[in-house]
Amino acid sequence: MKGVSPLIATVLLIASVIAVAGIISVWLTSFARTTTSNVETMATNQTKCAGTYLKIDNVKSLGGYTGTSNTNTTIIYSNPSSQPIGSINIIAIPGNETIYGATSSLASGGVSSAYLNLTNSTRISIKGVCLASVGVEGACLSTDTCWNA
Repeated sequence: MKGVSPLIATVLLIASVIAVAGIISVWLTSFARTTTSNVETMATNQTKCAGTYLKIDNVKSLGGYTGTSNTNTTIIYSNPSSQPIGSINIIAIPGNETIYGATSSLASGGVSSAYLNLTNSTRISIKGVCLASVGVEGACLSTDTCWNA
């Protein structure tokens, strides 16, 4: 039996290297385009959402204060920004109690409310997402004028 001649082996090796390099080049080009597009979208969203925030307008106990809890508390919050905000969650701190009465989204200039019972809470934090990628938030401390317990 005869083996492959050195010339043919060299040609096959060079052809294999070129083929693999071509495949890697196509993949790398596609990866770079996708990554660039994603970064561009994120940068655009960051710019559009600059200055976007949620505001807690009022935290008011409708049932009075009973030592350690404000019963039947209403929280009125708004979006004074120019972009809509989605995935809104309200958290009472301490306790990290997520309040599920929050709306799923709030249009620019929109106002909404949530109702809950607070237990030893000294801070209400509200968080959402602008343009599906940029986190925004607001807060009201029990010592702020927004808290009318």
